[in-house]
Amino acid sequence: MKVELAQRKQAEEAFREANAFLESLFNYANAPIIVWDREYRIFQFNRAFERLTGLSAEQVLGSRGTFFLLPSNK
Repeated sequence: MKVELAQRKQAEEAFREANAFLESLFNYANAPIIVWDREYRIFQFNRAFERLTGLSAEQVLGSRGTFFLLPSNK
């Protein structure tokens, strides 16, 4: 039982570290990153996307991600 608990704690710590690393990559990447759902509604984007588009979270979050595509790509 002690071994299982120690393994679980170790796995949880590894998960937290990996999550923090990925969050840092997302937030500080110089490339724009957008995350959307199956209906193409944007629910997250990084600072590079904001710098590139000049759009704020209020303007983008929840909107369909196709708004910035060229008409031929929609």
